[in-house]
Amino acid sequence: MFASTFFLLGLLAVALPVGIHLLTRQKSKVLHWGAMDFLKKSINSASSKRQRLRDHLLLLLRALAIIFLIFTFAQPLVSKLYVSSSAAETVLIWDVSMSTSAVGIDGVSRQENIREILLDELDNLPDDSAVRILLVGAEIRWLRDEPLFLSTNNRRTLEEIIAAQKVDAGGASLSKAILLAMNSVSEENTDKRRSIIVVHDLQESAWQPAEKDRWSSIDERVSNDPNISLRLAEYEDVSLVSGSQVAVVSLETDQDTIATGSKQRFRAILQNYSNERIYEAKVVWLVNGREVERLDSMELLPASKLNLEQSIVIEDAGNQLVECRLEVAGDPLTTDNSAVLTLSSTSQPKILIVDDTEKTEKGQILPSQFIIASLGGSLSDKGSVKSDSVTKSRSVFNPKVIRSNELDGAMLGDYLAVIIANADSLPESSYEQIKDYVSSGGGIWLMMGQKDGELSSWTATLLNRLDLGSLSKTQLLESSDKESSMRIVASKKNEGYSNAIAADNLDLARAKLAKIHQLSEMNFLNSERLLQTPDGDPILLSIPAYPGRVILQMCDLSRSNTNLPILQTFVPIMRETLRNCVGDGMSLKNLNPGELIRVSSLNHSAEGDPIIVTRPDGSTSELKKLGGVYQTANTFLPGLYQVDGIENASGKKTTQIFNVKRAGGESNIASLDREKAMQLISGEAFGSVSSEDYENKGKASLAIWFAIISGLFFIAEALLAHRLAKRSQKSSGRINLKPVY
Repeated sequence: MFASTFFLLGLLAVALPVGIHLLTRQKSKVLHWGAMDFLKKSINSASSKRQRLRDHLLLLLRALAIIFLIFTFAQPLVSKLYVSSSAAETVLIWDVSMSTSAVGIDGVSRQENIREILLDELDNLPDDSAVRILLVGAEIRWLRDEPLFLSTNNRRTLEEIIAAQKVDAGGASLSKAILLAMNSVSEENTDKRRSIIVVHDLQESAWQPAEKDRWSSIDERVSNDPNISLRLAEYEDVSLVSGSQVAVVSLETDQDTIATGSKQRFRAILQNYSNERIYEAKVVWLVNGREVERLDSMELLPASKLNLEQSIVIEDAGNQLVECRLEVAGDPLTTDNSAVLTLSSTSQPKILIVDDTEKTEKGQILPSQFIIASLGGSLSDKGSVKSDSVTKSRSVFNPKVIRSNELDGAMLGDYLAVIIANADSLPESSYEQIKDYVSSGGGIWLMMGQKDGELSSWTATLLNRLDLGSLSKTQLLESSDKESSMRIVASKKNEGYSNAIAADNLDLARAKLAKIHQLSEMNFLNSERLLQTPDGDPILLSIPAYPGRVILQMCDLSRSNTNLPILQTFVPIMRETLRNCVGDGMSLKNLNPGELIRVSSLNHSAEGDPIIVTRPDGSTSELKKLGGVYQTANTFLPGLYQVDGIENASGKKTTQIFNVKRAGGESNIASLDREKAMQLISGEAFGSVSSEDYENKGKASLAIWFAIISGLFFIAEALLAHRLAKRSQKSSGRINLKPVY
């Protein structure tokens, strides 16, 4: 093999010395002479033969000198010995993403083809080769932590592992996987030599051909590191019906935790990836595998999305799996024809409301009544607040109202959140009690009053005990008259909260405030404005007090101060703020890949008992405790995660189900052109190297040796030519004697 085959055309120049040799041969003179017989006996015929041999040798030296000179410019290449040596570690990058589940017309899936290619690559490796396999699916992970040295038994074991490996319900970036394979050297690989082979279905979204920086980094590493070789295995795609693919790309709901028996609204997005075909599909809604609704005729137009909404009543308590399933014929990829959400249906977790307000006039509505009404409940005693008064609420929460002097006897651990709506004072022991409650993951919602423009002494004391002392430094910001009352706006930083309270059918724009507490300083990381004035002064401020949370409300809810309680938007404000206050006490059930699973330790008293999470692939791990929250970030694999070992308020062990949603991009199984893939692998895509340079990677050039040999031939030719020239000077010509009879 030659690096520059164009120069091989120069071999035609070999004809030049041959032609010169033939044209410049000495011609003998003919002399007719009768005494030929006597002269023949006196002439030694051997000298004539030696002369011809020297001429032919001179011709050969000139020809070889030119041939080796041409080869020098063409740069002959040979494979380096270590490239195929068993000492080099082979890394097989194996595509197990969801797109490989696509089935062709003949019933063979992409993954079946990929497995065959993978096994062929292993068969081509010599015995005792070190092999590592890197899986590229929903997450990038090693099939085994350490390399496997191929032997008869190990080959059989590896074949069984490959046959048992399942396809993930998602996909990851191939370029990231290649960089990981380049940078991860096993301890056994002391010389750091790696041969990386990519076995992939060429799905375009996984290749991310526009990621110039990442592919350029790969090219630079391959070009400059002689210890690394990279190639794309030959892959022939299955025969798919062009563009025949539909999917449920999204399933959403507003709440992860709901009240048993309540109606919940779900939103699904269906997509047709075909540019030509119209699909007739059926949509089935299921709860825990039980069909609850069916739509028999749905038309999916080419290259379009269809938004669906469905309301479902959740009758049972506990973990609920809600599924939207698409039934359609002729779809090569059926894995994405359904989407799942997990909900927690509960018999109303308890919240505690502290309210010391006395009813002084007829028709007066107390702060606790506003709160309870916003949650769908009503007070049983028609207005007055009594100790141990329990409300009946139609919401997910079950509120209970007490006075501040009863905090000593309250078991705060039984409540997900504590709202201090209005308090004259707090018992001394309650400060530490509340601090311990927040330290265990509880949420405190503190509504500041406006008595003479100053915060009450107990408020300042409580904030100091919670290490939020700077928030007690406030001044009263008051509007000059009713016409210039301060407006209330939602912060754009919390999109979910903003969308819930500022929908088009709500009236947040009508909300007004007469006065609020204005903070003189706010130096807290990750604090979040939920509601604010147009000038940015916080009205509702959410502050993480890990593992718990503190909500500060800078105003009271009296009629003289705000019209908020009589507006429609008040209900979603109270509901969403309470959910923010509860925080990890009501764990987020539906996550994006990589988001944390968080489980509050508020009611988990058995410190010695581990909390175990079972992942979708069946692997298990123990949740780590950080502060008062058990959590794990190992959620890159889409599917259901089961968390066992959690105690509820009564001390009973329970199981929680979490769902990691599938990324929508993996549903599009359009393939990248193989030529484009080769350009990315070789570095040619961004002009850094040519395809010839990539093909010659890992080969050694013999050009220097051919140049030396060519030079030696030229020197030998010159010496021989010089010697023959000196001989020719001794005789002016050559005589050819011809006998005369």
